[in-house]
Amino acid sequence: MKILTAVCVMVFMFSLINMNVSAAEQIVKKEKQKSGFKIDADNDGKISLDEWKADYTAKFKAMDSDKDGYLTKEEMQSSRRKKKAVQRKERIFNTSDKDKNGKITKDEWCAKRVDLFKTLDKNGDNKIDKTELKNPQKQLAVLDKDKNKTVSMDEFLARTLKKFNDQDVNKDGVLVKDEIKVKERKRKKGKKTKREGESKK
Repeated sequence: MKILTAVCVMVFMFSLINMNVSAAEQIVKKEKQKSGFKIDADNDGKISLDEWKADYTAKFKAMDSDKDGYLTKEEMQSSRRKKKAVQRKERIFNTSDKDKNGKITKDEWCAKRVDLFKTLDKNGDNKIDKTELKNPQKQLAVLDKDKNKTVSMDEFLARTLKKFNDQDVNKDGVLVKDEIKVKERKRKKGKKTKREGESKK
């Protein structure tokens, strides 16, 4: 009996060690990806010159939209805009998917807007009047659909819900990441960055 018990304990310990090794390997893999080792094609823990070149060649080809073997300023700017759009999409999805189940419900999509409504509705009467808006004339013109000089919760959420419904391609009442559309933002001509706009001291 004692021998059988000892064998069971050894089997359990062996499986636990294997599980920990597997978990450790996953952690190491993730850390490598964060630090640039995702281009380590042969997984030998080192990045060769060929692996480095292969990664940047692939990036070059992805940016070269007309496939002429050269990168123009416009192609590089377009690539940066696409990258930023993808990052915004990730950020929007991750902050909206509160329960982290890979789907966004209408309630999750509208949560920030609902919180903003409650913040603006200082007297708690479930409507926003001109005294509670920063730019009442402009905001009421956009939000106050029934023209009663106040904004209800339904009116306040109307555009947010429309955006949700427009993106919900299969009309299943939830959004997955692929359904979220993010526009690429072009930098306005003449717009300066903070550093560029700072006066020389």
